[in-house]
Amino acid sequence: MIAWLSNYLVRVLLKNEIIKADKIEIYQYGYEIMISTIITFLIVLISGIILDCLPAALLYFGIFAVMRQICGGYHAQHYWSCNTLFAAVTVSVLLLFKFFPMENIATIHYTFLLFSVLVIFVYAPVENENKPISEKRKILFRKISRGAVVVIALVSCSVYMLKSPYTKLVDLAL
Repeated sequence: MIAWLSNYLVRVLLKNEIIKADKIEIYQYGYEIMISTIITFLIVLISGIILDCLPAALLYFGIFAVMRQICGGYHAQHYWSCNTLFAAVTVSVLLLFKFFPMENIATIHYTFLLFSVLVIFVYAPVENENKPISEKRKILFRKISRGAVVVIALVSCSVYMLKSPYTKLVDLAL
């Protein structure tokens, strides 16, 4: 559907002579990314509204998007499977944020943070075969991702000391 819609938009642009034929692939890809991003944001927005935790949903999306940009991650074969997986993860995170009790969360909190920091220190950045990263950029992204996860982990620990449920959200987003 995303490919069809972006293809349709490109054909309209081409028909109206807004773009040139040699740029079709670039516009096709750009529209696919834009539509997919809009769908991803709508998943977060609708989930946050339905579960009555929109600020938490937006915070989760912010952390997720930043970390995903600099750390890379899993790439599904199709947009529908990517969006379905993202929706499942988003709803799961928001349900845990909303309904998992804060009492006796210390062990889980520190375990999640330790696991997140270790995974990012060992694996980030994860490269996509369709979007290779030069060795120089890998080193840069590795440094940035390590710094980001440490900063976010420290923020999570600070929020934890305030006994805020947002601790769970930050931990799960990582």
